[in-house]
Amino acid sequence: MDWSGNDSRSAWTRLWILAIVATACACTAPVAHAAARSAHNGVVVDGHARFTVITPTLLRLEYSNHGQFVDRRSYFAWERHVKPPQYKVTRTNGVLTIATSRMQLTWKGGASGFKASNLSIAFRSGATGWKTWKPGDKQTGNLGGTLYALDGASGAEPLPDGVVSREGWFLYRDHTSLVSDGAHPWIQPRSKSERDDWYFFGYGAGHYHAALTDLTTISGKIPIPPRFMLGSWRSRFYGYTQSEFQQLVLNYDAHQFPLDVLVMDMGWHTTPHWGSMDWNQKLIPHPTEMLQWIHAHGLHVTVNWHPQGGVGPWYSQYDAFCKAMGINPAKKKVIPFDDTNEKFMRNYFKLMMDPLEKQGVDFWWLDGGGKSLGWDSALDFWNIGRPGTGRRGASFSRWGGWGDQRYPVFFSGDTSTMWRVLRFEVPFTATSGNVGADYWSNDVSGFRHKIPSAELFTRWVEFGVLSPVFRTHGTNTFGNYRIPWDYGTQAETASREAYHLRDRLLPYIYSSAYLTRKTSLPLSRPLYLDHPTQPQAYEHPEEYEFGPDLLAAPIVTRGMGHAWLGATEMWFPGGTWWNLLTNERVSQPGDHIMLATAGEIPLFARGGVPLPMQTVQMRMAKKPANPLVIRAYPGPDGEFTMYEDDGTSPAYLHGAHALTRLHYESLATGGVRVTVAPTKGHYSRQPPYRARVVHCLV
Repeated sequence: MDWSGNDSRSAWTRLWILAIVATACACTAPVAHAAARSAHNGVVVDGHARFTVITPTLLRLEYSNHGQFVDRRSYFAWERHVKPPQYKVTRTNGVLTIATSRMQLTWKGGASGFKASNLSIAFRSGATGWKTWKPGDKQTGNLGGTLYALDGASGAEPLPDGVVSREGWFLYRDHTSLVSDGAHPWIQPRSKSERDDWYFFGYGAGHYHAALTDLTTISGKIPIPPRFMLGSWRSRFYGYTQSEFQQLVLNYDAHQFPLDVLVMDMGWHTTPHWGSMDWNQKLIPHPTEMLQWIHAHGLHVTVNWHPQGGVGPWYSQYDAFCKAMGINPAKKKVIPFDDTNEKFMRNYFKLMMDPLEKQGVDFWWLDGGGKSLGWDSALDFWNIGRPGTGRRGASFSRWGGWGDQRYPVFFSGDTSTMWRVLRFEVPFTATSGNVGADYWSNDVSGFRHKIPSAELFTRWVEFGVLSPVFRTHGTNTFGNYRIPWDYGTQAETASREAYHLRDRLLPYIYSSAYLTRKTSLPLSRPLYLDHPTQPQAYEHPEEYEFGPDLLAAPIVTRGMGHAWLGATEMWFPGGTWWNLLTNERVSQPGDHIMLATAGEIPLFARGGVPLPMQTVQMRMAKKPANPLVIRAYPGPDGEFTMYEDDGTSPAYLHGAHALTRLHYESLATGGVRVTVAPTKGHYSRQPPYRARVVHCLV
């Protein structure tokens, strides 16, 4: 597991060096015992306190009784070398002041930590006003964050705080593990002598974009997942045979349901141990052949991984692993899974996982973890994208906490099959962006307890296709297959239309994923992120923006009659909005009741913005749109920039991508003009030319 590609030192050598670093406390900086010191790197030390200016609206506040401050990055604070903005440091009558263009910190000193009596931060809020924060201030307007998962949830769950607050500030206390610097970062515990390590976000009321930008500035940008992860996934907790997996793919194609990712749950490996890493030969006698067949049909594969049980004698790799670890295999003892041990993890990846990836496993479903789930996700992400593979990093696990936005995708666990769970997943998915957890994959139709009705299954699919990641899943109960064509003609037809909708929208979705990386705004976002001054934007939790130019409010309650007539209240900001499925127009801002029968989704496009789309293909994420379909509705002149890259490699991080500007213009003659500008940029396997189809409603 060589993440740098250029380090030939052994794992033993690296461990020895890391041990010396930890022992020598090279990660700390000595305290200044005189007047405040300021450096050009944004750091100001005063007695037992150290302050770091990160952005005009983000400060780090440290207090150490022993004068030792943390310079290493933490799992949360990954970007330690941010260039600070301009700031001013003054000292008057023993009071230290640090001022940026939008904040002013005042520190009176003291030997007992940060208190309301010795520390305050004033920050701009509103056009001309200022607010002041002091330690101990309580928040009442926080708009929520996310949870580890929704395992066992039977409805709405309280959410912990996120970075976005109507009061314009947020304080994050960093207790996440430290990580060593260098080409081979590794997790290490914090010093017990450390007292406070805080991050104050003072962006001001309504400046939510700044809050999210500050979050990724210190914690790391959100990567663009491989394009196939934004396609269609099929999963079920069931022991499929090799031939059944292959027949499942053929059945999806035969019924015209696009499929991009095949998920293999527990049944792929030997039993009864959940943590086995050997193929179940009774079910899958020829795994390499099967994986080759799946790849030849244009799909990608992820398999379930339960590492927390350790490495036991039931592993075929047990003897080799013991030898690599210097353990006597004759004792047949289970070797505990230790994700904090670099030697253990490097051998684990090398002997357990890398051979399976060579067979054709594309990425891993981390369905559990060790001492630190976030760290496990990071290691998994790095190992999948290690140098020499040509692959983009990819992970799939529950949420590992603040900082885990760097290693998507996340799944919400084993949810219950209930209408009220579906209803809660809508705001849960959107609100998760308030901590950077933008790529949630919910169990479409739920997992636990019962078989969904045809209506519930269909409505869940309709929400799923308008989610960041779309994956069906279910338990192994007899008859609980979670297959669209098993629920009758009405459900099959409506679900197929929903699948095809996501297929057509994929160029828009992938372009929005690029914008997420660029702007830190989530793909599924609460209305208030873009409309912070509108009271109605806070009153419609089951409505959200899907990318920058679509409004979505999937039906999440039981409908009426055979047609499943459902209703939802939507709020529309200014402008003209058009239903993407029915061409219904809404030009009056405010609240509107929307009705939708089976196969209909309240999904509205902003008028005047040309949307990049594609024709339906059974592997929706396999290749760039060709022909490129552009759909535009009447409205004020607008534009959209379509983003493309090779979809699978990390080359986009180094500039290998293409941008195509689409422009909509109303003409004085009463007509419209849609302009497709020349594509700028290049990437591998870029189509040399393509047809363009423009659909305009006039």
